[in-house]
Amino acid sequence: SLLPYLRSYRGWIAWGLGLHALAHGVLADPEASIGTYIAPWIGPFLAGLLSVVTPAGLGVRDAAMSMTLNTGGVTPANTVIVVVIARVWGTVLDAIPAGIALLIRRRPR
Repeated sequence: SLLPYLRSYRGWIAWGLGLHALAHGVLADPEASIGTYIAPWIGPFLAGLLSVVTPAGLGVRDAAMSMTLNTGGVTPANTVIVVVIARVWGTVLDAIPAGIALLIRRRPR
């Protein structure tokens, strides 16, 4: 069910703000408002989640994010930069807690 995802709107907004901050950090001119970066995180994430044939929505989420950013006025070149870095950023943020959990789990008691 998608209901738990829809209820966590504060988290979605925080991720979108993070994407906006990421764009500010890597682009000379992010070219768009905060709202333009919040929407490309929420919709594409859900599209990737619903794509059961690709791991972590690979390709689906990225294409949806590209389309949303382009529609919001971000240039294609800047869109590619943001989408690739967002994919890496998301992967790292998934991997760090998993790595910590593995380290904690493997410690001798």
